[in-house]
Amino acid sequence: MPKFPKRQADIEALAVVMIVGYWNHAADFPSTEVDALSMAYSTYYNVKIAQIQALAAAQVATEQKDTKLAALIEKMKAELKKSEVDVGSDSEKLEYIGWGPKATPAQPAHFKSCIQKISVNPCLKNSVLVRV
Repeated sequence: MPKFPKRQADIEALAVVMIVGYWNHAADFPSTEVDALSMAYSTYYNVKIAQIQALAAAQVATEQKDTKLAALIEKMKAELKKSEVDVGSDSEKLEYIGWGPKATPAQPAHFKSCIQKISVNPCLKNSVLVRV
């Protein structure tokens, strides 16, 4: 006896073949409820189409949202640049609009270079200079 399919596409195909087969050979399958099976398939198919349409609408909406977000970011950056010019050296005033003064770049804590003499191998007479 064959196994019932697990993949959605295979289940759909079997449902269609069953419905057509039951209609074409009704005398061979007198106890089947072809109308109920056909209605169940139609209900499923309509919901499947609705899902596909909803997914397409969601994709379009997401693309529109992303486009509008990019436009918002561009406008915000332009306004922040103008605001930085407006306040000049009073950059603390930028905090009024949720922004802050530009951070001054900090020097790394270990910026100094030093050269140390270390021995790579105690058996070797020569030592190697290493930059730390």
